[in-house]
Amino acid sequence: MVATLYLKCLLVLALVCGSSASASADSYQLAPYTKLRLTVLQWNPIKGEYFRWDAIDGEYTVSQDGAISVPLVGSVHTANLDGEKLQRELATRVRTNLALLTPPNVTVEIVEYPPVYIVGSVAAPGEYRFRPGLTVLQALALAGGKFRPRQLEVNDGNVTLLGEMQGIQFDVARAKARIARLQAELSGAKDIVFPDELTPSEEDRRITEIVATERAIFSARENAKRRQLATLTELKEFLSAEIEMLEERAKGEDRGIKLVEEQLDRVSGLVEKGFSTTARESDLELILTSMRSSRLDRQTAILRARQGLSEAARSADGVRDERLTAVATELQEAKANLEHLKSRELVLRSTFGGDREANSADEPRMTYTIVRKSGGHSTELDVSESTQVDPNDVVKVEQDVGTREGGKSPNQQIPSD
Repeated sequence: MVATLYLKCLLVLALVCGSSASASADSYQLAPYTKLRLTVLQWNPIKGEYFRWDAIDGEYTVSQDGAISVPLVGSVHTANLDGEKLQRELATRVRTNLALLTPPNVTVEIVEYPPVYIVGSVAAPGEYRFRPGLTVLQALALAGGKFRPRQLEVNDGNVTLLGEMQGIQFDVARAKARIARLQAELSGAKDIVFPDELTPSEEDRRITEIVATERAIFSARENAKRRQLATLTELKEFLSAEIEMLEERAKGEDRGIKLVEEQLDRVSGLVEKGFSTTARESDLELILTSMRSSRLDRQTAILRARQGLSEAARSADGVRDERLTAVATELQEAKANLEHLKSRELVLRSTFGGDREANSADEPRMTYTIVRKSGGHSTELDVSESTQVDPNDVVKVEQDVGTREGGKSPNQQIPSD
């Protein structure tokens, strides 16, 4: 009984400690030439540890046909899949192909995105490395800004400054969303109250993604904490029932010991008078010794169960306290980061503002087009500076000839597709 109780406690505690979710990958669809890193872990409840599937772990590149070939799994088509959906697909197929009882933990990390191509009236057209959150204006900054005649080259740095300022504004929005989420966690709220400037809109897809990401993190953390506390509650209920059962058995053993003691007293009196044999007295003494030893084991089991009950209660309090401490620390760091970003934004505004106003009359009007492939077909989209770019996009930048002053762009002869 003691060994069984000990093993059950170990298994429940292992479930509490090992209930970590796989890391979430980016929400972009996995386009051809995306380089991925797969990590597959499987929990071994017998050894109480994770082991890696080295045959599957490694880096993979999505082929031109939109697939990856994974050992023990086969070809997996990534069309219309993002990193998180690919994680679930791989976990399901590994479980099915290898006949596992539970799916493994699969992590999909995007090591390198396909590039973006910037062409047209830019200073340096070509292929550039993609990063999440890249906008058309930031892509223009990567290509050195728009093409300018020699007399306007003195202001080329303004485009770079504007791109950097937009990037900081995006980071400020992320910092505000993170602070709102941490404040909700710290107060124990059921939902996040975001600032008014973070209201999702169709015009700015980045704000929608920021809010969705923070809500997903909030929900995942709350669910993880709820599962841990629920598991510890089940453990406490199990130990309480075990203690109650052991105490009932102990009461029965006490009554049995009392009866044997009374019988031994009577037999001992008869032996003294010569009416009974010493063998009978010895048998009763052995029985009494065995029952007292069993009673002592029962008391030890009760003490161990009570100790486990106390540890489970302390663990539940520890889960809450540790989470609150971690959230408070993250909140302090997030607020400090927000102040730093605001200071940087203020410096950029003061640097950029004067030159921009002085030369706004001479700025040519810019038009932007994104050529995006989907389902084997290319589509041209008229976009704005704040539009978000996807991997493999071709960004075409053009100046309105009627408003541009100076010479011709040397890049007009480059095919835009």
